[in-house]
Amino acid sequence: MTGLDVEELTEVLKTVTKVQKMTWTDVWNTSSKGKDKRGLNWEKLDQTTDDGYTIASIRVTKKHRARVCRDKDWMRFISLHPDHDSTYK
Repeated sequence: MTGLDVEELTEVLKTVTKVQKMTWTDVWNTSSKGKDKRGLNWEKLDQTTDDGYTIASIRVTKKHRARVCRDKDWMRFISLHPDHDSTYK
C-alpha cells in the first residue's frame, strides 16, 4: 500500500475517533447494504484471526476500507486497504 496523503490520514483518524465513541450496536446500526450504504458499512468476512475472532471490513474513508475484528469490547484494526477489492483477499 502506498502512503496516505494528509487529507486521507485525517479522514482515517476521524473514523477511528468516531469508532471509539460507538457501542457495538451503533457500529451495526450505521451499516447498511445495497445502494443506500452509509456509515461504517460493517461487512462480515469468511475469515478469522489466529485467535478465532471473525474478521470484518469497515469503511474508513470514501476510498479506503479496513479489516477489523471484534475482541470483546474492542475493535481491532488489522489492515488498511486503498481499494474495496483488496480488503477481501
